[in-house]
Amino acid sequence: MSDPFQDVDKAGNDFAEASAKTMEIRQSEPIMERIVERYLKELQFETSGLLVEIGCGAGAISRRIAKHAENVTVLAFDPSANYISIAKRDKEEFPNLSFSVFDGEYIPIENGKVDNIIMHTVLSHLVDPSRLVKEAHRLLRSNGKLVICDADFSKATLASSPDDPLSLASSYFVKTHVTDPHLIGKIKPLASKFGFGIEHFEVTGRVVNGNGMRMWVEVAAKGMLESGNISPVLAEALVAEHDFRVEREKLYGFLPFFTFILQKF
Repeated sequence: MSDPFQDVDKAGNDFAEASAKTMEIRQSEPIMERIVERYLKELQFETSGLLVEIGCGAGAISRRIAKHAENVTVLAFDPSANYISIAKRDKEEFPNLSFSVFDGEYIPIENGKVDNIIMHTVLSHLVDPSRLVKEAHRLLRSNGKLVICDADFSKATLASSPDDPLSLASSYFVKTHVTDPHLIGKIKPLASKFGFGIEHFEVTGRVVNGNGMRMWVEVAAKGMLESGNISPVLAEALVAEHDFRVEREKLYGFLPFFTFILQKF
């Protein structure tokens, strides 16, 4: 099964709605708010400047950027028409923020016109992330900055003990919904290849105790059921187990996030 985030519109509107909701839940978590706040504080926002978000999804990050950087124009792009429709429907009113569909490779802006670019949980869903990194370099002015914030999915888990059945759910989701779980090791070579210097790097552990990874369990249960690997009884039990742990504050999910801030030479 290929990563549906590679082509969200092909995956269908129900998937877009469900994943948009999950991303909003994730971003509302205090640790995720701090991650975004930290990298935004590392950027310079000149009055009348231009910031581009590539792969904005349904706008969970875009709205936070627009609120933080009120004096700049924020252009948010995504290849999914379904995501952009949700973003326009649900977004708070920020006069400096607009959403547009793009073809997944080319952003319709002239060379060297952008001050900052943000890619938040985008490159891990691409077969060839170099295309967007190269496009970012084209768009940025000299000394402009590119923020790449993504998850180290290779270390994702819902396990609270050895042989925890929920670990099946986390490993299944990563296998079927992430193109490159080991992206973190590829950013430095990509930066060097396309003329970026690494200005900042950090890793932050995201611990999930609420419903921020419930979609993972639902997807895994449905997928394993449809493939004939488990029974309906076990599929229902996996989701019920997740909810049981959340209710009793016993759920432990872990997903580290990394942030690179790259500067164009």
